[in-house]
Order: sequence, then C-alpha cells, then structure tokens
Amino acid sequence: NLFEQYDKVKELNIIYSSNRTPTQLFQMENNSISQWVDLNQETSHVSLEIKSSYKEPENAQCSIASVSFYGRVQE
Repeated sequence: NLFEQYDKVKELNIIYSSNRTPTQLFQMENNSISQWVDLNQETSHVSLEIKSSYKEPENAQCSIASVSFYGRVQE
C-alpha cells in the first residue's frame, strides 16, 4: 500500500477554474480517517496542490489515498 509508505499531506491548496474564486487552503488532520472539504462553488475544474507534509514540511514524498467528489445538479 503506497499510502502507508509516504508521509501524510498537511496543507492542501484547492484551486478552482474560475479566476473569480480564490484558492482555498485546507489543513488536513494527521490521521488516516476520511476528511471532508466543503467546496460549495460552481466550477468546471478543480486542482489539488500539495503544499506541505507532516514529517518533513519541505521536499518530502507524501500521498493522498483517494479523492471523491460529490455534487449537485444546478437547476
């Protein structure tokens, strides 16, 4: 399991396709439990940028086990 071999992500930038929506910085907890981030934005694309990890804030290999998106249909 590669997720267990690498450090956990500490800070994560959420970048939206719309220039009108600012980048959102999210600090993750140092555990292996699912974590929720409420984006609450209408967007066509989302990018995730890993900013730091827990063991070595710079120059570390870190991982995210999985990412799921849940949304709603705009009427």
